Amino acid sequence: MPWGPGYVAPPAAPVRFDLTGAAGIALRDPSMPLPATRATNTGVSNLAVVDGAGRLREALVSGTVQASRFLIAPNDRLFVLFVSPTPLAPDGPSCLLAEVGRQDGVPTCVDSTLASVWWDGYGGGAGAPNPAVQFDDRGGVYYLGGTADGRTVLRRFSGGVRTDLITDNASVSDFLVLGDGTVLLTGSTSNTQAPWLRRIAPGGALRTLRASAASFLRRFPDGNVYFGVSVTGDYGVRRYLAASDEVDPPLWIGPGREDGLPPRNDSTSLCSDWVSNQGFCSSTGSWISKAFTTLQGKVFVIAGGGSTGQLVQYFPTLARPTTAVTKVAVAQGVLNHVVLSGVGAQERNVTTLYDTTDGSERVLIGPDAEVEVYHLNYRADDNRILFDGLRFADNTYVLGQIDLDTGAVTTTATTPRRLQAFQTFR
Repeated sequence: MPWGPGYVAPPAAPVRFDLTGAAGIALRDPSMPLPATRATNTGVSNLAVVDGAGRLREALVSGTVQASRFLIAPNDRLFVLFVSPTPLAPDGPSCLLAEVGRQDGVPTCVDSTLASVWWDGYGGGAGAPNPAVQFDDRGGVYYLGGTADGRTVLRRFSGGVRTDLITDNASVSDFLVLGDGTVLLTGSTSNTQAPWLRRIAPGGALRTLRASAASFLRRFPDGNVYFGVSVTGDYGVRRYLAASDEVDPPLWIGPGREDGLPPRNDSTSLCSDWVSNQGFCSSTGSWISKAFTTLQGKVFVIAGGGSTGQLVQYFPTLARPTTAVTKVAVAQGVLNHVVLSGVGAQERNVTTLYDTTDGSERVLIGPDAEVEVYHLNYRADDNRILFDGLRFADNTYVLGQIDLDTGAVTTTATTPRRLQAFQTFR
């Protein structure tokens, strides 16, 4: 029987995707007409396949779906979150979160009891939340959301078994899954609003690591988890030592302290020039919008965001590189490089390639060919950057490619409206 305002009628044919030749996936305005995948195509969705030339086509060959979000995971698995619970077959149950097979295009429901999945920022508070769907080394799938009966869940799906990892009295703003199944999560207790950073062991045991929330959670190459702190008397970045299951007493990054316990990386000298380093110094490094790990094991972040985003090295030491992009809007890690796009010294948009090994920088799109970039993605197969943005020369929205071997940039006006999301397969 139909139920609720979000009811979706069963499809006349099974929902099937065609990802043949897909370099990436885009979430688009459903009013944008697209070429069909095949001449016999009957699929209708707001998802598009982006091919290697930057062209868009309908992602479905049969069925009808409306997606809210999607995720191409680091292992190239594709997950789609629908706007509301959606039947994937004429006689099938409704599904909110599905994994789509890369080869056969068949969507498999991850959890038919979900009424919501918390995707961008979860319960709020995290500046750079981890992916909404995560994995352990054994292939277990972890996700955070709400059930049809009103419960908040953080679940592990492994071997056909779903396991609840939290009670419904927790409000989670971010979580991070480690390879062995250990989960770190930050948030608060719902009825008391008491903040915390907690650890769930692979067997399910719970431990509070700190009675305050973290502004970000990231695993660095040494196997430890680094997190932002911003409470009275404690500003900066700390780390959780995985081997000892303890928080390292000194700050990893922070100002000099009066308690006699100096930080491992003192930010005082960097923040003496507060105006030039506002993105970092306004939160003492505790608020980031992106993080990248290079092949050499260095970690770079975009500290701050919007009009103050700047590239900063957080591991193995604290360092502030000098780049032509003074206000970073979007960025993408590429092996031992970081692609940066935003506003430069001339208050015009530029896109550059920063080499983290020697500090050199190459301009990819200069101010004379100005493009305001919205998404950056790296394709390892052909060493290209795929992007979308606004080309200023003719005030046109474009999809583009940058060949990192030759530096050649091509842009194509393939759609009249901005893509809501754009990700590429590796």
